[in-house]
Amino acid sequence: WFAPDSEYPIETLPKHKAFFDAGADFSERLAMSGNRTGKSIMGCFETTCHLTGHYPDWWVGRRFEHAIDAWAVGPDARTVRDTIQKELIGPPGEWGTGMIPAHALGKSFALQGTPQAIDVIMVKHRTGGWSRLGFKNYQQDMQAFMGTARHLVWLDEECPIDIYNECNIRTATTNGIMIATFTPLQGLTPMVVNFARRATFLLG
Repeated sequence: WFAPDSEYPIETLPKHKAFFDAGADFSERLAMSGNRTGKSIMGCFETTCHLTGHYPDWWVGRRFEHAIDAWAVGPDARTVRDTIQKELIGPPGEWGTGMIPAHALGKSFALQGTPQAIDVIMVKHRTGGWSRLGFKNYQQDMQAFMGTARHLVWLDEECPIDIYNECNIRTATTNGIMIATFTPLQGLTPMVVNFARRATFLLG
């Protein structure tokens, strides 16, 4: 994805690149746009870069020079399995065919109650360490989002504002980052308004 010789080279996608570039200056970012515009692919791509430590030559955004602890979060366990997990790792039975290369996938732990869903998987970082990726969803109790530090949290699809705030706290002690990718199907929710207000301030 986004390579010069790919179907979607980054030089033809200025808004996508602006999102990635902004990571150098902002700890919270939101890609809010219409359906089928590549939002989730952006989230998968950045998450893969941070987990593995491998960044493209054009990357000027945030970098982690060490293995990280990360969450990828979506609406419910089945949706996470069929979208985020599939794009990152591959569909059930074909793990290693997603955005994270097969040779970088390590030990995984199943999510109880959802067939073929992963709870946690280890990902090899270029430094030799192992990044840890957990899959979570918005239907889990708030306690599932408490108590642990994270370097990266990616929220795919809009989440309740209380979960967003709790995830944000997880990045406070790591100088971590939050990225969100969604289409605002629910209108002016607290999360949309929160980002819009701050974006207006930043743009003056």
